[in-house]
Amino acid sequence: AVVSTQSTGTPETTVKCEQEKMSGRYVRIEKWNTYIILCEVQVMVDSDALPAEDEVIATVDYSHIGEEIDGYFNVAKGKNVSQSSMGWGGTADKAVDGGTAQNFHDGSCTHTKDYANPYWRVDLGRVYQIDHIRIWGRTDGWTH
Repeated sequence: AVVSTQSTGTPETTVKCEQEKMSGRYVRIEKWNTYIILCEVQVMVDSDALPAEDEVIATVDYSHIGEEIDGYFNVAKGKNVSQSSMGWGGTADKAVDGGTAQNFHDGSCTHTKDYANPYWRVDLGRVYQIDHIRIWGRTDGWTH
């Protein structure tokens, strides 16, 4: 799934995957001609879409599949991430650390440098049927 972002000024955005049983291993968030600042990204799957307990999952972190939130599982938490560049200490992993603090100076937000086509990407470790994606952005005055 690719999410193209626009600054909405709202603290949280939910992207509903309208296609029934939309699946993917990677989620990529893109923005044009500016920064990307993400404070948390949750990729939510229905519990019915989780792998069977005996299924082998190809991922670096074998300790968990995800975190249960409101009847869904956030399969992005703690997964491998990358972004086009890093600015001001805003490493890519801060968007999957489980914290939804939206003040950049609290240390839980990513930040790319000014870049022509910046992106942030999470590798879920396997293909999941994605129900929705929840995105928290910065709310302390700089809402790129």
